[in-house]
This record gives sequence, C-alpha cells and structure tokens, in this order.
Amino acid sequence: MTSIRYAALALSGGLIALPAHAAPFAYGHFYLGDGGNPDILEYDASHRFVRSFEAALPPGQGIDQVNHLRWGANGDLFAWGRFDEGSGPRLGVMEWNGNGTLARFTPYDLSGSEVWGFETAADGG
Repeated sequence: MTSIRYAALALSGGLIALPAHAAPFAYGHFYLGDGGNPDILEYDASHRFVRSFEAALPPGQGIDQVNHLRWGANGDLFAWGRFDEGSGPRLGVMEWNGNGTLARFTPYDLSGSEVWGFETAADGG
C-alpha cells in the first residue's frame, strides 16, 4: 500500500485554502502528489478520480517525481519535483494552470536556495 505524502486541498477555507481567483481548480477537490508516484492526480469530494496532470503533457515529456504541492498567489498549483522536458529529468518547480496544463517549468539553479517560494536544502531536497 502506498501512502500519500503531499496533497493540496481546494477549499474556500481550511488547511490549505484555494485562492478565490483560481476558479478553474474545483473547490473541494484533492490534488495529490507522491514522491513514489510520478504524477499529480485530482479527485473530487466523493474521492472519484478526475484527471492525471501528466496525461495532459505532450509526448516525450513527463513528471518524474513530485515532492511538494502549494497554491501560488496567482491561483496556479505549484509542484516541486523532477520534470523531464524530453532530455532527462531535472529538479525544479512545475506551475500548473487550472485546466491541468503545464504553464512552465523552472529548473532549480544549484547556486540559489529558493525557487518560486520553495525553500530548498543545499542538495535540492
């Protein structure tokens, strides 16, 4: 049995609040990422599977690992992990729009210590 390590809950109030301007993300839905499962999965309030974010990527691209999820001030969902743009997985931040498409990937610069609000250790973890 696999345990879920990271989750973002889209609620109008609660543990992790979804910004009001993030309308494309559904309130009450769960967005799950797990270091052992290379995907971000959406489930509705009844725990029914809605979609896979990786499935929306173009051929040759893929999520290699998801370690943290958080809502951005712009209403997008940000994921810290490893992403493969087609040339091998790299550590960084994936920004996802409400329709489940990847807005951008920002690779982690080893000379820095923060990528878009994600504090990181010297080893990138």
